[in-house]
Parts: sequence; C-alpha cells; structure tokens
Amino acid sequence: MASLAKLATNLLVALNTAALAEALVLAAKGGLDPAMLLNALTDSAADSHMMEVRGPLMVAGDFPPQMKLDLFLKDLRLMLEEGERLGVPLPLTSTAQQLYAATAAAGSGSQDLAVVITRLAQMAGLTLPAA
Repeated sequence: MASLAKLATNLLVALNTAALAEALVLAAKGGLDPAMLLNALTDSAADSHMMEVRGPLMVAGDFPPQMKLDLFLKDLRLMLEEGERLGVPLPLTSTAQQLYAATAAAGSGSQDLAVVITRLAQMAGLTLPAA
C-alpha cells in the first residue's frame, strides 16, 4: 500500500509540474512575463506545493536536481505498469511520460524534472532564459 501511495503521489507531482510548465510557456508565448504569472498564480485556486517548489526554477531557467528527471522516469514507468496491472487507464500520465522522456533524450536527464519546461518552450518556438 505504501508503494501505491508513493506512485499516486508522484503521479500528481508529474502532472502538476507538466501543467505548470505548459501554463508558463503559454504565458510567455503570449507576451506575458512568466514570473508575473507565477506570482499571480500563487494567490489563486491553482496554487500548489509543486508551483512553489518548481515554479521559481522554471522562471529562472535553472534546474538543480531535487528530483533528477532520469530517476523520475522510472517512477513514471512504474505508475503506468501499475495502472495496466489494475486495469486503470492513465492517459495523462502516459502523455506526461512521453514529454519527460523527450526532455531526458534531449540531454536534460540529470536536471530537476522542472526542466520539462525547456522541451515545451522549444516545441512552442521559444527560448527561455538560462541561469
């Protein structure tokens, strides 16, 4: 049960982090300062611990590993395997896993999973500031 609880927790970490990255890239592409958006989001219903932890990393373009992406990919694989074993579809997790895997394949596996924002920015034709 503890392992399943850890997988469920990390599933939310993965999805929350990817969703925040998407929101910040959307803002940047539309001309809104991601730092301003992040500040506004912390006072909204969208606030979360992942936003507080990974948002500043994304805005700064600095990804010191708190949770290395390469290690997190193992958890994503385990989540998907458990979902299959239990007969639970995990379409959002599957999509996130592909996005994180593409980010790692681009050479960012040793960085924090917040680095996923760089892949989303690249897909949107943006270059984010680097630390």
